[in-house]
Amino acid sequence: MILSTFFRIVIFLVFCIKLQSATTLVLRNLRCKAIDPDFVKFDICEATLDRRRRTSISITARLLQLPVRNCYVSVTFGLTAGTNVPLFNGSWDGCAFLRNPRKYLAFNRMYNFLAPFTNINHTCPYNHDIILRNFTLWKVKPIMALPEASYKFSSRYLVGSKHRASVDVQIDLVND
Repeated sequence: MILSTFFRIVIFLVFCIKLQSATTLVLRNLRCKAIDPDFVKFDICEATLDRRRRTSISITARLLQLPVRNCYVSVTFGLTAGTNVPLFNGSWDGCAFLRNPRKYLAFNRMYNFLAPFTNINHTCPYNHDIILRNFTLWKVKPIMALPEASYKFSSRYLVGSKHRASVDVQIDLVND
């Protein structure tokens, strides 16, 4: 398992290019899905384009069964074309993560991208809606260099051991 993951990383890094200031991220698709409509409803799931052609994402998930005392998050990131092998795949206990973010290094790096734009800033229980407002990748530095390609970021949310919701984002990385 570790050897397989190592070889995937090595192969990916061989094809990586250095991100330059002329790199553009183009949002191709945003999909928020309430797997359990009795538990969650997405009031807002939209991508907006500003005057400078920068895309921002806003999501509002209304929780219908409160309080939420446990939440498991599963994240997959990979290329959309070609292989179905993800570049990154991980699952975390969301409540444990918020109690000790340094313990979960990979998830903490992703969370740091979202933190300025969301109200997910305390440990469980959650007694309010989950909001992500005007999140844009133009304001943050990338975690790693990525080759020009189309990528998909998928996240799944399990509460009470049941799959409740998912959010999928597809972006194209284009070097101008």
